[in-house]
Amino acid sequence: MMRVIPYFSFTIFKMYYKIIISDYGREGFIISRYKVGTGEDTWNFTAAYEQMQDGDTIEFEKNFILTGANNSYYTIKKNINLVGLVDEDDNNRTFSTTLKINFLIDNATVSIEGLWFEPFSFGTGLWLKNGAKMTLKNCHFNFLEESNKYALFIDNSSAVFEDLSIAADSSKSYATLVTNHATLNLRNSTVFKIAIEGGSRVEADNTIFKEMEADNSINIKHSSLKLTNSEVEGTGTKYPAFWSDEATVISKNSIYKQIGSDSCVYLKSNSEFSSDSDTITSIDAKSSRVILNQVIINEIISIADRSYLYSKGNLKFLGQNAKKIDLYVGDESTVNADNFELSRFFSPNVRLKNNSLLNVKSLISNAGAAADLNWEIDETCDCFIPEKTGQKPVSENALDKDISEEEVPEETIDAAAQLNELIGLKRVKEEIDKMVKIVKVNQQRVAQGLTPIKQSLHSVFMGNPGTGKTTVARLMGQVLFENGVFSGDKFIYKEVSETDLVSNHVGETALKTTNVLESARGGLLFIDEAYTLNKKDSATNWGQEAIDTILKYMEDHRDEIMIVFAGYTKEMEEFLRTNPGLESRVPNKLIFDDYTATEIITIGEQILAQEQYTLEDQAYYEKKVTQAYNSSMDQSNARWIRNFNEQLMKCLALRVVDEGSDDITTIKNVDIDQLLNKDKFNDDADIDPLAELNNLIGIHQVKDQVARFVDQALVNKLREDQGLENASFTLHSLFMGNPGTGKTTVARLLGQALYQKDIIRTKKFIEVSRSDLVAGYSGQTAIKTHEVLQSALGGVLFIDEAYSLYKNENDTFGLEAIDEILKFMEDYRDKIVIILAGYTREMQDFLQANSGLNSRIPNRFDFEDYSAAEIAEIGRLQLAKNKYQYNVESYNQIVEAAYAVSNDRSNGRWVRNLNERLLGIMSSRIASGNYNDLTTVIDEDLAALRKEYLR
Repeated sequence: MMRVIPYFSFTIFKMYYKIIISDYGREGFIISRYKVGTGEDTWNFTAAYEQMQDGDTIEFEKNFILTGANNSYYTIKKNINLVGLVDEDDNNRTFSTTLKINFLIDNATVSIEGLWFEPFSFGTGLWLKNGAKMTLKNCHFNFLEESNKYALFIDNSSAVFEDLSIAADSSKSYATLVTNHATLNLRNSTVFKIAIEGGSRVEADNTIFKEMEADNSINIKHSSLKLTNSEVEGTGTKYPAFWSDEATVISKNSIYKQIGSDSCVYLKSNSEFSSDSDTITSIDAKSSRVILNQVIINEIISIADRSYLYSKGNLKFLGQNAKKIDLYVGDESTVNADNFELSRFFSPNVRLKNNSLLNVKSLISNAGAAADLNWEIDETCDCFIPEKTGQKPVSENALDKDISEEEVPEETIDAAAQLNELIGLKRVKEEIDKMVKIVKVNQQRVAQGLTPIKQSLHSVFMGNPGTGKTTVARLMGQVLFENGVFSGDKFIYKEVSETDLVSNHVGETALKTTNVLESARGGLLFIDEAYTLNKKDSATNWGQEAIDTILKYMEDHRDEIMIVFAGYTKEMEEFLRTNPGLESRVPNKLIFDDYTATEIITIGEQILAQEQYTLEDQAYYEKKVTQAYNSSMDQSNARWIRNFNEQLMKCLALRVVDEGSDDITTIKNVDIDQLLNKDKFNDDADIDPLAELNNLIGIHQVKDQVARFVDQALVNKLREDQGLENASFTLHSLFMGNPGTGKTTVARLLGQALYQKDIIRTKKFIEVSRSDLVAGYSGQTAIKTHEVLQSALGGVLFIDEAYSLYKNENDTFGLEAIDEILKFMEDYRDKIVIILAGYTREMQDFLQANSGLNSRIPNRFDFEDYSAAEIAEIGRLQLAKNKYQYNVESYNQIVEAAYAVSNDRSNGRWVRNLNERLLGIMSSRIASGNYNDLTTVIDEDLAALRKEYLR
């Protein structure tokens, strides 16, 4: 039970003596503890954070409330600890520290314990990004405000959460806990909907998952989950409590509860669900694999769309839904089981349809004679149950394997044929074909008593997500097995990741890795995201122990196992560079190219056909998919088109309901248009950025240039939409001119105009300078610059004072940043607008630093200085904005005369400084005694200004 701490008002006093308790930590470093609170002997939170070093701790004063900004994150980039006080008795927790703040943990290792969070609704409560590491213990999130964000978001980071609870208004949030390309260990916690996405790996023990209103309790996609001693709760029947899409799930001693739902556990798109000693309301599997061991089913199992279920031990059906049968097997699916235990007579108990197979060793009926159970089997199906048919089960030995084994069932279609039928992957297929040919030649040489050609099958698979690495590995192994490379009667395939190999305890990683290697001996071991084993920046590199163990095993058993290391191209290249022993032992490098638009269309049309959808206009679909794919920032390939089609199906469904139509299978052009336009810029639709540009004072030449630039970009876009060839055209630009001429303002308006005309995909405008791009260590600048460039994809990147990137020929860091920018310009020329801005003379010198700059940035905008009259007009606008009254004629005369004789050509900045001085003169006069008129600049003020500027 949670108890809310009362809120106390407080005042932060100026503190001269503040508590710091220091101690000597690891390797002799001084570890300090800062007490943060409201007393005179405590620290202000921000001041304490600024003083902290890595390893330091903040301890919060009892009954303290920390309140942050209601519109921005407090960013933590240091490795620190935050600790609050919690009183516990009789299973109750009383928190004495409340944090009303939204934290962003950026590439830091942070430990948080004993805190009550009440984040603001503008964004995520606790956001981990860029490789952050978090330990969260004994904390509570009160996530009750209306929000489109999450309580916790783990993005490309790792976390351990223990004794975490989240209170959420189930009608107001998508999910309270979201992971993307992340690792999470969750223990003894309660969570309202977790969304596991983007290749994440999550383990949960003794945890309760509850649903948000009309949604799932667990939603997992393209990721893996290990669940033990936990509970998944769902209500209603509209949405499954557990929803899995192309995910791998291992569950033990857990409960899945959703009364009345026939899809409590819903599996689709090659999901794999292994359940050991669980109790589950219902399972609904489509195109998926289900492995059960001693499982209880409260209501129903449905296995359809070429799914496979294997049950070891007893599978008990309680039959608690009076409207549903116990088991449905359909659409070319297969069920193999040791024993069925059914608890009732129903009509029917089991239904088989459409070329499906049911094979059960033994059958128990708790309602009476097993022969009286009811079966509905169409003529296309096979059913083997001794108590029912008198026939022996099929493949006695096939049912004797252990639930943990990853043996692949024999394929009914030749694996080589399946591999060749895969869309795209030309280079990959060619490399595999070469390997198979060498295997065949070696077999012939051995048969003739000759020495075989030396061949190592160990391989590296490199490519973006969604390019088929896992699928190819399975088929490649099967092809090699069929060609006699692996011994044994069955092909063994095992897929693992870092968590399957690495332990956090000394000596256990080697043992854990060896056990995995032994389990795959005689077959293929696929290590996904293998680069995550390389933790060279970590204090304790357990992953290296796993790598060393693998290397030794590869050498000792080179002919007994094939190991495939897979991951994203850039990360895998770095992984191999930092492990030279690995690179020398893995000679086969298979590059998985991104799919072309044509290949994506083929995959998309196949998916629609499999889901029984048709297209109103196939050519229109192909045209729009091509445009969307080519301009997309998402490089997830087949996953991209799968997500696109799923969204398209939802658009169809919503339209059908609104129209009251009976046609629920035909995707129309309006559905495609709705999908592509639904996220378009409309909140500022009344704003015309080009009109705003024309309303700016001066810069007439730039206005004309921008108008022609946007027109040319728009015409090129229209020609591309119609399939016409375009002359080479790039959006990258140079903005050159003196300070204060409006370069940043014009860049923002240009980006808005390009976005509104659908020339760029997002309205992102990111402004950076040298310090945001250049690092202090060799090799780090390229990484830092690349991260900034990636963050601006789809929008505009504005590099201010770009000339500062090049100081002289010895400025290797600056040159490294320039080289990275040039490469990115070329690789993503149609997906980002990069604007380099700076003073004219300095920018001209800068262009000589690299010969590639001139050729890659043909668009040059020259910002002319303002005239004296324009400077005066800018000054008047600034004063009018703050409702000041003054003698306009006198003001104009002073400004124009002063600007004419000034050597300062900072343009708008010059007149802003002049106005600030004028208002300073006015303030001094008012402060001397006349407080009645705070808006009038009198002639005396102007005269004083004239005296200063026109001596």
